[in-house]
Amino acid sequence: MEHVIEFKGVSKRFKDFSVQELDLQVKKGFVTGFIGENGAGKSTTIKMIMNLLKPDSGDIKVFGLDYHTHEKEIKERIGFVYDANFFFPRVEFKGHQTDCGSCL
Repeated sequence: MEHVIEFKGVSKRFKDFSVQELDLQVKKGFVTGFIGENGAGKSTTIKMIMNLLKPDSGDIKVFGLDYHTHEKEIKERIGFVYDANFFFPRVEFKGHQTDCGSCL
């Protein structure tokens, strides 16, 4: 596996904003950040990497795996830190604990 994250032609549309035809490759062992103006699509892209938002079109692979068929395996290997307090709506605490792992 050469790329840990790979986007091919990924698009996500909202009423006033869209990420269009995004191609992205993050190589194993590299630290990668997203820099851009407000509304540039940074948060939307990260949410799609984490499968919190589904793309309208295109393909996303994480660790060479597709979320459609390997969501559990991907989520066991990936994590991120929220920039604010965040809980998934309509999910009980046990669900957050399972998704987020143990907190110290």
